Amino acid sequence: TVFSGSEISEFEVEVLGVLKNARAKGDLILVRVSGGPLEKTGVIAGMSGSPIYINGKLIGALAFAWTFSKEPIAGVTPISEMLKVFSSQPKESNLSLNSSPQEEVMVTALKDYPPLTLRPIQTPLMLAGFDERMISKMEEKLGRFGLVPVQSGGSTIDEDKDVQLAPGSAIGVQLIKGDLDASAIGTLTYLKGNKVLAFGHPMFLAGTTSLPLTSAYIHTILSSQEISFKLGSATKVVGRINEDRRGGITGEVGSFAQLIPLQVTINSAKQGRLEYNFEVINNKFLSPSLMEWAVESSILATEGFWGDSTLRLKFEISLKDYPPISLEDTSSGPLSLFSSLQKLSGTIDTLLNNEFKEVKIKKVFLQVSSEEKRQTATIEGLRLNKTKVKPGDLVKVMVIIKPFESEYVIKSVELKVPENTPEGKIIIKVSDALSDEEAEKSRAPFKFKAKNLKQLIKLLEREVPNTQIIVKMVLPRAGAAISGEELPLLPSSVLDIMRSSGEAGQGKVTDETNLVETRIKTPWVISKKTLILPLMVEGGIGNR
Repeated sequence: TVFSGSEISEFEVEVLGVLKNARAKGDLILVRVSGGPLEKTGVIAGMSGSPIYINGKLIGALAFAWTFSKEPIAGVTPISEMLKVFSSQPKESNLSLNSSPQEEVMVTALKDYPPLTLRPIQTPLMLAGFDERMISKMEEKLGRFGLVPVQSGGSTIDEDKDVQLAPGSAIGVQLIKGDLDASAIGTLTYLKGNKVLAFGHPMFLAGTTSLPLTSAYIHTILSSQEISFKLGSATKVVGRINEDRRGGITGEVGSFAQLIPLQVTINSAKQGRLEYNFEVINNKFLSPSLMEWAVESSILATEGFWGDSTLRLKFEISLKDYPPISLEDTSSGPLSLFSSLQKLSGTIDTLLNNEFKEVKIKKVFLQVSSEEKRQTATIEGLRLNKTKVKPGDLVKVMVIIKPFESEYVIKSVELKVPENTPEGKIIIKVSDALSDEEAEKSRAPFKFKAKNLKQLIKLLEREVPNTQIIVKMVLPRAGAAISGEELPLLPSSVLDIMRSSGEAGQGKVTDETNLVETRIKTPWVISKKTLILPLMVEGGIGNR
C-alpha cells in the first residue's frame, strides 16, 4: 500500500483463520497486520484494496476491519471473489441516496453497525475547495456507503507527475473535478493489461457505472481512535471505473468517463463577478446532490454569509436532442440558500430519473446574484374597482403588498371578462406561486401528469417564480384539463360525455374553470397566501 507520497510500501500480515460465510456465500480471510505505521494507527481507511500475498501469490485484498479495535486485525476479500467482478455482466443499479440500505450489502448500512462489528474499511472522500459547513451534509448522504468526507486539498505540480499504476498504488475515484474536487481514496489490488481491480468491497454497489479513475498522492496518515485514515489528493485521471459490485470495483486505464460540465457565475456585491467551473459524474442518483453541494459550497465561499440573505438564481440545463430548460428562483430569509439549490437538484433529479426516456445532460449553467438583505413580502389585501361587470368589460385588480420592514405597496392589473362568460358570479383570486400550484394540482391534477418526456420538460419550465403573484378570474362551474391543457367553457354536453367516459389517463373534469390568468412581477419572495373576491356578471350568455 502507500503510506506516503506515491511510493508503494510493504507491510506484514499474519493469517489468523478463515471466516466461513462471513457474508452471504462469501468467506473472509482474517489477518493481523503490522509494519510501517500500523502498530500505531491500526487498520487505515484508504487501505481498502491493498493486495495481500503469501509466498508471492495474491490471496486477496484488505477490505474489512473493526472500528475501535485495539488490535490491527482485518478481513481480506479472497481474490477468487474479486475476480468475478471482471466477468460481471452490465446491469442497472438500484442505487439511490434516498433509498433504504440493501440488506445484503454491509457497506450501505454502516451507521447501523455496532462499534465492534466487522465492516468494510471506510473510504476517505477527499474534499478540495469545499466549505467546511458542507461536511455534515455530505456525510449524512454518503456515510451510508462508507464514505467519510475529509477536508484536504488539490495536488501540486510535483505530486501531479505521471505515476505508473501497480498493485498497491493509491488510486482515487473522482466524483467532482475542477475548481472543487471530491475523490474517494483507496488502493489498487490487481492489474491485468489495462484492466484494474480495487477496494475489495463496493463503493456504492452501483453495478455497471462510469466513474473517473485517478492516481493519488498520500500526504500523511492521520491517527484516530475510531479509525485512522489516509489524507490524500487525486492527481491525474488515468481511466474509468465501470463496475461497482460486492467483490470490489473494476475499470480500465485509458478509457474515460463522460462527465457533466457545470458552470456557476456569481455576481457578488463583495467580490464582483466570479466564475466557477466543475465537472460532475453522470449518474442519475448521485449527480443531483453533487451539483447542489458544489454550487452551495461555491456560494458560501464567495459570500461567506449564513443569516438573512436573498439569492436570485437563474439556471439553464442544456439537453441532447431537446431544447434547454431555463428556470429561475429567489430565496430570502434565514438560510435561504437551501431552498433555491433544492430546486436545481430537484429538476436534475426529475430529468435523470424520468419514466419515459434516458436524458443526456450536456451542460448546466447557473447564474447567482446575492445580497445580504431580506427581500420578502406578504399579500395583505385585495380590491376591485367594480363589483358588477358585463362580458367584454375590464376590471381593475389592486393587490396590497407589505414588504419586510417597508411601507405598503399596491400593484394593479386589468383583467378582461371573456365575451362568452355566462351570467352569474365569478371569482377574482390572488395567490403566491406556491399556493397557486398546490390549488391547481388539487383542482386539475391531470395538468401536471406528463405523458412523455416532451410534456415533462414543458411542465418543468411552466413553474412560476416565487417572486410573482398570480391573479386569476375563475368561473365556479365545471371545466376540463386534458393532456396537461386547460379547456375553459366547454359545453355541458361535452362535460357529461367526459364524466361518463370509461377512458382513463387522458383528462379530468374540474370543479371550476380558469377564465383569465395574469402575473405580477415583484422583487420580493411572496409568502404563502390566497385572497378572493366575488364579481357579478350581468348580461351574460345565460344563467348557469
